[in-house]
Amino acid sequence: MSAKRKNPMEIEIVTESDTYTTKVPTGDLGWRHFELIMELENERASALEEIRVQKNPETGEEEDVVVRIPQPTEHKIEMLVMKKWVAEVLPGILISHTIEQIPWWDLPRIFQKVVDTYNIDTKNFRPVQE
Repeated sequence: MSAKRKNPMEIEIVTESDTYTTKVPTGDLGWRHFELIMELENERASALEEIRVQKNPETGEEEDVVVRIPQPTEHKIEMLVMKKWVAEVLPGILISHTIEQIPWWDLPRIFQKVVDTYNIDTKNFRPVQE
């Protein structure tokens, strides 16, 4: 007997509280999802990178490590984007639950999983300069 193939248009999110199923954002919701993620990615793209020397715990040798230094506004923008996403996108893609059934502590995990599942390579995008 073969295992049932999971639907590629669904995303399963397992948290400590529950297991949630969402649809992949498509159509107008997919476009709104993309717009919101790009707001966040534009802010993340402006983060600085710094090379620091750290000791490798396995080998004991010093190695150069690239450390990402976020902009001070990045966390605030991430919270605003997630708030808009939860209000505008999540209710339209939830399959297994209603929005009222999800405890607040699971919302960031659901947001992160849906965003990470279909990660956008932002190297091909650049901010529009007016």
